[in-house]
Amino acid sequence: MDIDLKSRLESIFPIVRQASALALSHFGKVSPHNKPDGSVVTEADALTERLIVEGLQTRFPDETIIGEELGQSQGISNCVWSIDPIDGTAAYSSRLPFWCVSIGLLVEHQPVLGIISLPALQETYYAYQGGGAYMVSERWGKERLQIPAGEGPADLHRNSQICVPSKFSRRFYLDFIGKQRSFGSTAIHALLVARHDAAAAIMRPYQWDIAGAAAILREAGGTMAALDGTPVDIQNLLPPDSGNPDLILGTPQIIDYLRQRIHPRI
Repeated sequence: MDIDLKSRLESIFPIVRQASALALSHFGKVSPHNKPDGSVVTEADALTERLIVEGLQTRFPDETIIGEELGQSQGISNCVWSIDPIDGTAAYSSRLPFWCVSIGLLVEHQPVLGIISLPALQETYYAYQGGGAYMVSERWGKERLQIPAGEGPADLHRNSQICVPSKFSRRFYLDFIGKQRSFGSTAIHALLVARHDAAAAIMRPYQWDIAGAAAILREAGGTMAALDGTPVDIQNLLPPDSGNPDLILGTPQIIDYLRQRIHPRI
């Protein structure tokens, strides 16, 4: 891959900082409304996405940019920037801190770079292919994210956590020894797996939900797979979600274990 991913990451840090400051300035001050698909949106989503898009277009004018709120700006290269200006808008609009600003880069359909900011918690996560995955926190400093190699079912216990969507229990029954958590942000669920605070996460994401987090997860030693075993192409995870697969994130051993314990509700 003839792309300097480290330089690209460094060049978008200022964009993420500005976008985070903008979103944080509206936190607790906006009124939500529902989009046609029933999901929540606020004026801050569009404002934040526009700032990110303008910054990316200035730096990478020939590359495609896809955002959750403003749609797609088609480029001529094989690079696709995927933006979720505020992942976890329902939490954001309810003055809960579990939301984030997410940017991911896909090259030839593969997640190769991700940067995710949690402004209310003062945490930033980032990774690029071959460069490792990191968290920078005002509270804990800088940490490298690394899931223990070979972690499997024998490592699970009653305090192990798995992150699931809020409506997960309506669709599935999960036979799991530990605790099920839902924080309202797909990207944050993936980050909790990458930092080894959750054993796994189950989700049905769109491209912008997972593009940045997928790059971070991979560099931390995790992976993702479809619940039904079909191949996963992140770039094609677009609305409507009726055809998108349910994904499991974790180690290969944990994923195989959970596949046997997730049962559709009749």
